[in-house]
Amino acid sequence: ALAPFRPATGASEQTTCERQATDMSHYTVVWSAADGTQTTLNHDGGCMSAKNARLMEALKSAPARLGVADWVRRPE
Repeated sequence: ALAPFRPATGASEQTTCERQATDMSHYTVVWSAADGTQTTLNHDGGCMSAKNARLMEALKSAPARLGVADWVRRPE
């Protein structure tokens, strides 16, 4: 689900936003190759840009896709 957002191998990128709330979660996605090369995507969850809506959907669905949804708790 996150493959379309993967930066070039070895790169570290931060997504950009037109509008952003500052009190939201920050996401760091790291792809690690067998040779140790890391590719990193950083995204602020407060990004309200339409261009990042698909990325936010993929990030929010990650815990369920990875089978760790029960470990993730939202504040009540």
